[in-house]
Amino acid sequence: MGVAFYIVTEREFPESWVNGKALPRHAERLDARCRELGMRPLTSFFSHSPAEAAAFLASEGADPATVNLPPEQWFDAAEGLAVVRTLLRDPERLPGKKGAAAEDLREFEALLVRLDDEKVRWHLAVDF
Repeated sequence: MGVAFYIVTEREFPESWVNGKALPRHAERLDARCRELGMRPLTSFFSHSPAEAAAFLASEGADPATVNLPPEQWFDAAEGLAVVRTLLRDPERLPGKKGAAAEDLREFEALLVRLDDEKVRWHLAVDF
């Protein structure tokens, strides 16, 4: 198995699964490209619910009660869509072999378009 980035929607949303397996391997380079372009880094869209964060900390042997967990953040789909589309404008500059990062970004783009149409907010999450 591996690590993957995925999109969490603020409300139930049909067919919201995206692959996202190539993105974690290239997150630093994608974020650097975003900064070169004067954009918000892709990983700045990460968030989690306090309950999920507490469960993760507990599973790692930490006491969640000793950590001030921030509230879950939600973002307008248009914000993420602007970042993804800008990255996709120059696919040759995207990291990874065989266009895997570009393929994941195209899946994110397709979902973010639908979320934007329906005005559903979102955030990124990571699956280990």
